[in-house]
Amino acid sequence: MGAIYGRIGVRCAVGLMTACLVVLAFAQPAPAHRAPTKGERQGIRKAVVRACEALDQGINCWGVQRARVSTADPRYAIGEPRGTGGFPARFRAGLKRSDGRWQVLWEEVNDLNILTCADYRRHFPEAVIADFEIIGFPGQWGAAPPVPCWKREAARLAPERIVIGGVVYAAPTGAGWGSERPRRLYNGGVPSGLIRQIEWTSWGGAEARGHGLHSIYKPSGGYYRHPVVIQLRAKQVGECEGRSAYLRLLVREPRRPGGPVGAWHSWAGRQTLCEPYGSSFRR
Repeated sequence: MGAIYGRIGVRCAVGLMTACLVVLAFAQPAPAHRAPTKGERQGIRKAVVRACEALDQGINCWGVQRARVSTADPRYAIGEPRGTGGFPARFRAGLKRSDGRWQVLWEEVNDLNILTCADYRRHFPEAVIADFEIIGFPGQWGAAPPVPCWKREAARLAPERIVIGGVVYAAPTGAGWGSERPRRLYNGGVPSGLIRQIEWTSWGGAEARGHGLHSIYKPSGGYYRHPVVIQLRAKQVGECEGRSAYLRLLVREPRRPGGPVGAWHSWAGRQTLCEPYGSSFRR
């Protein structure tokens, strides 16, 4: 697999020589990382352009030329803004998403200022470095040619586990929140707050999908005798209680057993799954 973007500048010095050699290599992106979703791309663009413009080194930054999100941990990404005439702006940034916002952790400028492997490790986990196949200097900057910063073992690490929401959402009587692939999600209280016998058909990417059984009210009061199938879409990966988590859960179901399926809507209303249940009622 080629290094992301496949564009690396290298400075080599021998003895008292002052000549510099810049080597540019082009390769296809590694398939381990992925393209960002529309929402992720917008957040990455804002953070990268802001950081690029703050350098004040005559670099024009107009948007995101390239952006990739790690599949080892979708909280991490690499972005490169677009410069004048649609060409790359010769600026690259590593980012992390925290509380729904992307923040720049490290920067490379003008194809030359790649960092040391130690610098990358201060900001990116080993599995993410392996995912992006990041290359950097092994020790002091420029003292030796750049090398792969990832460990072969890290490339085989399983992706970080993503949970859905946090325990805080339905504490103390809820169930399933803050866990991975829960078979049961419960807000606590009435039966309409329970989704049971959940089967997840996908998990761990930008969006998880599944379905389960849900009890719904009759128009005249009480519950229908038989539950309906409720469809689930967990999305918006962020950080909750120190872990990667889906912060939103969209659901849709029929209004009566055997009826047509309704539109998607948020299970938690306007709040996220990392806030106590009912927070949106007080807004």
